[in-house]
Amino acid sequence: MIRVFVYGTLMPGYPNHERFIAPSLISCQPGRVEGWLYDLPAGYPGMVEGEGVVHGYLLELPDRVRDSLDELEGYDPQAKPSENEYFRKLAKVSLSHGRESEAWVYLMTLARVRHMNGIRLESGRWMG
Repeated sequence: MIRVFVYGTLMPGYPNHERFIAPSLISCQPGRVEGWLYDLPAGYPGMVEGEGVVHGYLLELPDRVRDSLDELEGYDPQAKPSENEYFRKLAKVSLSHGRESEAWVYLMTLARVRHMNGIRLESGRWMG
């Protein structure tokens, strides 16, 4: 089983959730991680490392889903972060009642977000 924190089109209620997540979903719960969230003109968000808060969901999925998520996110584990659209990193996820978990999160470099003309979302929530 893998844990993945999602904050954009893979969240419940969005098409990529139904297509890539729902058929294999084991569990889903709201959570938050440290970082800065950006709305991108391409129609999806990007998150960078930072001291802000990003809201989303902690998903538990079968291991077999990881490769399809990597492909969707433009992530090649053999490439440098700057060569990928997103890169995958373990992060601490804060859950309700002070609980914490560790999960993979797909991040962008700040240079890529700037190149894509991202607009920082102070709320840390992406609404699509």
